[in-house]
Amino acid sequence: LQARQLVAEGAIRVRTDKKPKIVLTAIGAYQLAEVLKASGRLLDRKIPHSVVCMVEPRRFAEPRSADEQACCVSKKARDAFFPASAQVRVFVTHTRSGRIQGLLQSVDTGAGTLALGYRNAGGTLNEAGMLFVNHQSWAHIVDAVGRLAKVRRASLLTKEEIAVLDGKTSPHGVVIA
Repeated sequence: LQARQLVAEGAIRVRTDKKPKIVLTAIGAYQLAEVLKASGRLLDRKIPHSVVCMVEPRRFAEPRSADEQACCVSKKARDAFFPASAQVRVFVTHTRSGRIQGLLQSVDTGAGTLALGYRNAGGTLNEAGMLFVNHQSWAHIVDAVGRLAKVRRASLLTKEEIAVLDGKTSPHGVVIA
């Protein structure tokens, strides 16, 4: 059922609260795994949010023609995935972040929207390391939510996790399992 919805609509809601204040959107399988970990931290902190898995971001853009209109989701559908109550929106994408933010202007809240994407950072030989150096780990996502929602870092992350994000200690065993 979810696979059919994903193909039909270009995205699915993986989890949602009735009035989410935050929408975390994953574009990519590795990104979804990190978004779900970040969602777990937000659940622990009782922060209402939703998680969206998106496979066709172009369908959520403003259509440029009648032909594109036929392929894009309706405003009603966009609003269902990205409700007005959720002024904080974090997109985690396997592509470059600027391209996704440009494409998804229709759901951009301005200062409350951020995309975390490929930063051309390398030097790792595994997925967790790649996500970390490109600032797409669950901890980077939680940190981004805190900045956008104006929530103190210390209420979302431990001292050790903050030290990792600040480059003061290794992420292994703290952010990377």
